Formats: sequence, C-alpha cells, structure tokens
Amino acid sequence: MNLDASRSTILRLAIAQSLYSCVTIILFATAGIVGLTIAPDRSWATLPLSCFALGSLLSTVPASYLMRSFGRKPVFMAGAMASVLGCSLAFGSMVQSNFVIFCIGALLVAWFQSASTFSIFAASEVSV
Repeated sequence: MNLDASRSTILRLAIAQSLYSCVTIILFATAGIVGLTIAPDRSWATLPLSCFALGSLLSTVPASYLMRSFGRKPVFMAGAMASVLGCSLAFGSMVQSNFVIFCIGALLVAWFQSASTFSIFAASEVSV
C-alpha cells in the first residue's frame, strides 16, 4: 500500500471512529431521559442503556469471529447498517412513544458499537 493510500485509509478510519463515538455519546446522554419520558413505569427508565450494554456484550465476540471469516470491511458495513436501523427505530419510537422499540434500537446501536471498536485494530494494521 502506498503512502497516500495508507493516509487515506487512516483518515477514513479516524472519521468513522469519531462518528461512532458521537453515536455512543448521544445514546448515553439521551437514553435515560427518553426512557423516563416514554417508559410505562419510571423504574424502567434506564432499560435502554441496559439493552445497549447487553447488546454490546453479546455482539463483541461474534463480531471478531465474523471479521476473521469475512474481513473487517463487511463487518464494519454491517455495523453501520445496524446503526442506521437502530437510530431510525429509536427516532420512530420516540415519535410514537414506544418504549420497547426504543430498547430494540439501543440494542442495534450496540452492534454498531461492538463492530466499530475494532477500527483501532484496523488502523494499527495500516503501514505508513
């Protein structure tokens, strides 16, 4: 890989990492407030954050195996699609006040988080 291609790859991975961080931070900052607003009971307000943590727990190891089998790029793309779907579900659930769908959206965003975490390893493999 030439120097320009390596720098381009690292730049794309850095941008992807910053977007991943934004999605995760926004979820953490808002999920409790949204949960408190639309949950059927106040005691369930932080369940979306628990769904995010559970989804991350359940998807990190499978993501690494999938990367070994299919390569990093398809798994990163699948994670990005999961994020788009999860964020869309979360937004729609807030409009409809549907707590269960909001929790499912948080679970899907966790898949994105798990897949995106591996981008630091992809960046370390790029030779400059």
